[in-house]
Amino acid sequence: MAQWHLDEIENSLNNIGWTITERIEANEKDNYIGAWVIKRGTERIVDFEGIFDGLGNTIKDPSMNKAYGCGIKDTQISLYFYKKGKMWDNDLKKFIHEI
Repeated sequence: MAQWHLDEIENSLNNIGWTITERIEANEKDNYIGAWVIKRGTERIVDFEGIFDGLGNTIKDPSMNKAYGCGIKDTQISLYFYKKGKMWDNDLKKFIHEI
């Protein structure tokens, strides 16, 4: 993953009224390399945690730039980090729409 993946996801979320309220560091227990808590407006009830997945089952060198995808915790909503192009654009739009 590159920084532009994070930027495009964040910009797309902001465009539909979602805000990243917390950036969570890697968590070996839950096996992810980072997470965002996102909220819409001031409503406490719509609180999601986006989990960034990395390679392997253990986290030896956690870093967001090693993520290969992300998903919304406790849902089937996910996004794989493709190279720039039509596939990435389409999947990002689908991901944002599903949120």
